[in-house]
Amino acid sequence: MLRKIYEELVAIRKELQMKKNNISFSIEDINTKRDPYQVARTEWRRFELLTSDESEKKRLEKLIAEKNLSRQDLAVILFGLRVLPGYGKEDFDI
Repeated sequence: MLRKIYEELVAIRKELQMKKNNISFSIEDINTKRDPYQVARTEWRRFELLTSDESEKKRLEKLIAEKNLSRQDLAVILFGLRVLPGYGKEDFDI
């Protein structure tokens, strides 16, 4: 139990350092262990990248960076909304 709390505190510290040093991440960092910034993976570890389409990945990465969305911002959006059954990406011109 204490180990888990310690790991969370370390992750928070690393996240704050990342923000202080303005380190960005690649969308690939979300689901990979190859990235050079373990900090980025730590920040995004609660998310799962669903698309394998490179253009969608780049668009997502660009949107997160342009809007300066935090992990909390994305969680609010994802927990607050979902697409109704029967609608697909084509309905949103994606």
